[in-house]
Amino acid sequence: MSNGVFGEAVKRLEEINGIVEKLDPNIRSAAFELFRPYLAEALPKSQVGQASVVPGGTSGSPSLPDLIEKHPGAAAHHNAYLLAGYWYGQYGIEPFSLDNVRKLGHSTGLTIPERLDMTYKQAKADGKMIFQTVGRGAFRPTVVGEGWLKATFGVSKGRLKPERETKP
Repeated sequence: MSNGVFGEAVKRLEEINGIVEKLDPNIRSAAFELFRPYLAEALPKSQVGQASVVPGGTSGSPSLPDLIEKHPGAAAHHNAYLLAGYWYGQYGIEPFSLDNVRKLGHSTGLTIPERLDMTYKQAKADGKMIFQTVGRGAFRPTVVGEGWLKATFGVSKGRLKPERETKP
């Protein structure tokens, strides 16, 4: 990568960081995904999409905008599953809170059910539960759920650790 291209990429990353760091920690990674095309414009076509050059996400898992594009106009409950699939692609079986899902849904404009808790509690594939409760208002995929999310949304198990909310 030439110095000019590197400098432009750094400039854009700093610009994106200035915007993203002002956002709620729960939606920062999703917000960064929205800026990936802007960052990619600074890179030569041969380097776009390389994990070492364009940070964010995990290899093999689509970004949130890509998932939404592949599953447009879905029912509200399906959108809730899609957001859980995105979380799984980023953080694996780390529990997600209903607030995480609501914030992601709000930031992307997806319609999600009013009673997310019931949506996740009742979700089944082949008669087996997809999600399990891991505390008040928190869920994670079961083993069956992991396979279902991979098959349904084309995500692979993420390895990132979610940022923890800090209480003021």
